[in-house]
Amino acid sequence: MNYKDCLDYLNEIDKKYGISPGTENVAELFGCVKKPYRGMHIIHVAGTNGKGSVSSFITYMLNELGYKVGRYVSPVTDGYREKIQYMYKNKVTYISEDEVAQYITALKPYADVIQNSAFEIETVMAFMAFKEWECDYIVLECGLGGLYDATNAIEEKDLCVFTSISEDHKAYLGDDVCKIAENKSGIMRYDTCNISSAQKESVKEVLCKKAKENRSSIIFPSEYRIIKSGICGNEFEYDGEIWETKLCGTYQIDNAVTAIEAVKALFRNDSIDVDKLKKGLVKTVWNNRFQIVQQRPYVVIDGAHNPDAAAKLACSLNNIFGREKYKRIGIMGVFSDKDVKGILHELSNSFDEMHIVKAPGKRGLKTEKFSEYIKDIMHIVPECHDKCAKEVIKYVTDNISEGDKDRTVVVIYGSLSLLAGN
Repeated sequence: MNYKDCLDYLNEIDKKYGISPGTENVAELFGCVKKPYRGMHIIHVAGTNGKGSVSSFITYMLNELGYKVGRYVSPVTDGYREKIQYMYKNKVTYISEDEVAQYITALKPYADVIQNSAFEIETVMAFMAFKEWECDYIVLECGLGGLYDATNAIEEKDLCVFTSISEDHKAYLGDDVCKIAENKSGIMRYDTCNISSAQKESVKEVLCKKAKENRSSIIFPSEYRIIKSGICGNEFEYDGEIWETKLCGTYQIDNAVTAIEAVKALFRNDSIDVDKLKKGLVKTVWNNRFQIVQQRPYVVIDGAHNPDAAAKLACSLNNIFGREKYKRIGIMGVFSDKDVKGILHELSNSFDEMHIVKAPGKRGLKTEKFSEYIKDIMHIVPECHDKCAKEVIKYVTDNISEGDKDRTVVVIYGSLSLLAGN
C-alpha cells in the first residue's frame, strides 16, 4: 500500500470500529511486532486540558538537554503525519509518508484478524517508528481517558503526568469529575513516580488514593508568582527561579510548572542544568492554544472545547485583552457531543459579537441549533456562516475599520479541528 492507500484504510477502519475502549486488542497487536516499546523511557501524559502544552514543554526541555525525543500527539492540527514525530537538535521531524506506508502495510494482516481500531494501529505504528529512530525518551499522550486508552497497553513507564482534569467525554469516561479522574488515574503503574497539575480537591483525592494503591509517589507543583503575562507570553517565578514562556494565556503557567516538575522527576537522583530547562521552556512552540496569529486586529486561536478550557480562555482574555480597551469578537464551532451550554456559560460575558460555523464532519453542531443556545446564554444574536473557519476569519477581519484594528481581538475557538491542516 502507498501512503494514500493507508489513510483510506485507516479511515475505513475508523468508520467500522470507531472508538474502541480497552487494551486487549492493541496489546495483541503489539505482541505481533515483538513489543517495540520494551526498554524505552516513556513519559505517559493524561488529562482533560493541557496535555499538548505540557507534552511540548517536556519535549523542548529534554531536547535542550541533548536528548532525541519521540512524541505521539492527539489531536493534531498540522496534518496526519504530525501525530508521530521526534525532536532532536532543535528540529521537529514528522513521520514520513513512506514510513507510514511501510508500517501500516506490515500491521494490516495482523490488525484485520484482531479487528483493531485505527487509533490502536497508529499507536503501534508510533512505537515501531520510535524504535527505528532510536529515541531516548517518548512523550506519550493519551487519546481518550487513561485506563482503557490504547496507549495504556504499555506495561512499563518512567513517569506518569496528569494535566488539568475536568468533565469531558462523559459518555466514555464517567458522568462526574471523580469518575473521570479515576479513569485517567488508570495509567499509573506500581512504584512509578507521578506528577500532577494543580487539581480540584476531589480530583486530587482520587489521584492520591490511586498512587497509594500503586505504592507510588505523586508530586503537585508548589505555588508560583506571575511576573508578567501578555501578548508576548508569560514570565513567572517558581521554585526560586525566574522562568519565561512564549506561549500566551495565563493557564500556560500551570502547564509549564507541571512540565518543570516532570523533567526534574526524571533526573531526581542526578544534577540537572536548570539554565537548559529555562532555554527549553522559552523555545517551546505549541500552535493553536491561545496563539496570537495576527495583529491589527489581533487574531487568537484557542482549542477550548469544554467548560474548563472555556473558563481558562475567559481568564486569559480578561488578563490580556481587557474589555475596557478591546472589542472582542468570537468565532465558534463545536461538536454536538460536547457540553456546548457549559462552554457558553463560561464565556457568557466575554464577547461583544459572535459568529458561528459548523465544525467539520457529522459531529459538528448545526448552526441553527447553535444560534439558539447563544441567544439564550450569551444574549447575543450571532451571525451564522456556511463557510469554513478560515474564510469567516477573513470576512470578519476585513470588515473591521482601520481605526478599530488596534483595539479589536477576534477569537476562534470550540474545536482544534476548525483550522486543522489536511
